[in-house]
Amino acid sequence: MLTVKAAKAIGGRIVLPPSPDLLLLSSVTALGAGRPMRIAPVVSCPLTEGLRELLAPALDIAPEGDQWRVTPRQDDDAGSITLPAASFRFRDFIVFLLLGLKKDIVFAQTPAKAIARWQSLARSAGCEIVSKDRNGGAALSLMSSEAFAIPAAADADALHALLGLAMGLRRRISHQIDFHFPSPLRILLPALGYAFTLKSAGEGAENEALAKRMRFLRARKKSDQGVSYLLNADFSAGSNDEAAITLPGDDILGSILLAAKGLVQRGNLVVENMPLEPWATPVLSLLRKMGCRPAVQETGATSGGRVGMIQLQRFDLLGRKTDCTPLYQYAAHIPSMVVLACFAQGQSVLRGLGALRDDEPDGIERILTCVRALGGRHGEMPDGIVIDGAKQLDGFDLDDDLPPSLGGAFAVAGLKCLGATSIADTGLSQRWPGFAAMLDEIGEYRK
Repeated sequence: MLTVKAAKAIGGRIVLPPSPDLLLLSSVTALGAGRPMRIAPVVSCPLTEGLRELLAPALDIAPEGDQWRVTPRQDDDAGSITLPAASFRFRDFIVFLLLGLKKDIVFAQTPAKAIARWQSLARSAGCEIVSKDRNGGAALSLMSSEAFAIPAAADADALHALLGLAMGLRRRISHQIDFHFPSPLRILLPALGYAFTLKSAGEGAENEALAKRMRFLRARKKSDQGVSYLLNADFSAGSNDEAAITLPGDDILGSILLAAKGLVQRGNLVVENMPLEPWATPVLSLLRKMGCRPAVQETGATSGGRVGMIQLQRFDLLGRKTDCTPLYQYAAHIPSMVVLACFAQGQSVLRGLGALRDDEPDGIERILTCVRALGGRHGEMPDGIVIDGAKQLDGFDLDDDLPPSLGGAFAVAGLKCLGATSIADTGLSQRWPGFAAMLDEIGEYRK
């Protein structure tokens, strides 16, 4: 158990470790591209060792200092990969990429609602996913893909998943959208040698065939905001050369630290190596909506985009409404946003969370269980959460093991509470073995 004491100040300088989520995403895209890859930096921890074991049937992963050398196994044309039933980041993209590569995906426990959603999405794209019982779990296979096409009405979450299928099937796609598509794939895929562009649809077409398709899509789908973009991706050909991938910092830990600083504003905390791209900064965006003017300085570039250092200035925590769309961008940051809402003035509303109910256990209910343990007041919607903030709450206990993003967010909530807080830290120690020491380093505790 992790014990957290009330803090009167938070300060210091934290350099974020590399993101294990981007490590997994990069490794799987190496498999999809069928090319070797060097990924750096990689910090060994129980979570990264678990990822090596998870990917071992399809990838030869050789640690070399602070790097991974990843090579797709050539003898795995008809292999299978076992994935955890619990949700993980970028899961839809990864599942569809593996299915497109003709891998069987095995779940030791069946995530029934998620499987039903994937099957429905595949049908909308002209494909068929078959689920069969296997040793008490489920095995998924892609049985039909000849008619694959991204539906005109695909939203950002659907498009993100179907890009994985297009990559696995080695297809070219051209699709008009009315959103800017915040995703690390926009930078990662070109680093793998794939043509991937997102341009304003008003910039013109490269040829008459493309121009005709754009006119057709405009007729089928109009932008709510009057702005549309054309996404082009070509997965039909790639390079066999070794790719070099540089990982950004762990944005989930960065968001947890920004939430901690928003709760305890005395002191000066600098968070370094924080990804600055929209896909990684929902909490920073929420803080800005609350009135905070963060000091942000770009310091470098990675295969996940720009990174830099962030400092928060003093501000008033105010309740705000947030549409958490696309959900793949927000999901792992929602716990930190909820913790900020619990201490904000007024009411906060988070919408667009409906797919979290497909998780097992129910993702929304799991968050609300933690809110109730904290003593927060909440309401519930089918696709969201309503929270009435409180200026002060008491220390609390969470005995159930939680995902790191959830456990970490409610651990820093304890810094703002009166009295001690205890959090089950098995998940935390898997991802961030030094989490408790980090809190002690930055926190000046009340006596």
